[in-house]
Amino acid sequence: MTDAGKTFESAGLRGKRGLIVCFYQEDGSTASIVKTCALRDRFDQLDEKGYTVVGVSGDSAETHRAFRAKYALPFDLIGDADGAIARRFGIVLEHKELVGKPRLPAGGETFVIDENGKIVAHVKGKDPDDHARDVLHAVGVAY
Repeated sequence: MTDAGKTFESAGLRGKRGLIVCFYQEDGSTASIVKTCALRDRFDQLDEKGYTVVGVSGDSAETHRAFRAKYALPFDLIGDADGAIARRFGIVLEHKELVGKPRLPAGGETFVIDENGKIVAHVKGKDPDDHARDVLHAVGVAY
């Protein structure tokens, strides 16, 4: 479910647009801010190249809405409280007893998927600036 309360269906993009799925640990963390703002700042270029962008974390729709508004993010944020979406991408989740739910690993992971549904780039962890640069480089956009 997106922060706007809609269901996001990537299947509707197949044959039309690529998809960048940016998994991050939590709204407002340094890594999430750096990565999502890098995508925000190049959103028009990504759109022109035919990419739809989404951010995914285990946070609630309410937290996502506040994060999206604070940083003027022009793309949907998707809640994955139980980690089901992350697991479909093969991400190994951390289980933290204090948090009470599965969490994405620190540093997150980003997948670049072409218009045919094939994963063409997978950026894992790393320093947030390096992560953002590598994702943008994978789609031919300067950082």
